Amino acid sequence: MKLRDEHKITPDMFTKMRNLHPRWPQLYGQPKIHKPGAPIRPVVSFYNTPLPPPLQDLHKVLATYLKPLAQNPLCLKDSSDFKQGLECFLDPSFPYHCSLDVQALYTSCDLCLATKTAITSYEQNPGLLPSNITSKTLGTLITFCLDNSYLEFNGCFYSQDEGETMGSPLIV
Repeated sequence: MKLRDEHKITPDMFTKMRNLHPRWPQLYGQPKIHKPGAPIRPVVSFYNTPLPPPLQDLHKVLATYLKPLAQNPLCLKDSSDFKQGLECFLDPSFPYHCSLDVQALYTSCDLCLATKTAITSYEQNPGLLPSNITSKTLGTLITFCLDNSYLEFNGCFYSQDEGETMGSPLIV
């Protein structure tokens, strides 16, 4: 409410962050069917999480601000995006194409460095942010979200110590 009252976020944004039916973030697993033995990938569902303002909704709002920083022609959305790129790219001087996967991307990311990088990018390109929010405020909100990543599994609560959980709307 403080950010709304100080006019750093709009009333509409504040409404989007409200959650009237909260629940704890839930841990579940998805099998990696493309890997031998189909190991389980842990994912945290932030759907309807309860922190004031609700973490899931704050993550979503912040993700909309961070999305312009993630625009890169070398990034691929998924396998279909890769296939479509191959079909459009028929340069005979590049006979080989590849796609790389990062092991444990979410949990091995240095989030302090990522947050500083985002803040620096906005300081260098202030037009990417709405006029009512500063890069410092954005950094504070990102840090709040990252410092309050927790989940419930089998009746016990756990905090994410390193990196970010897969499933977080904040990760773009």
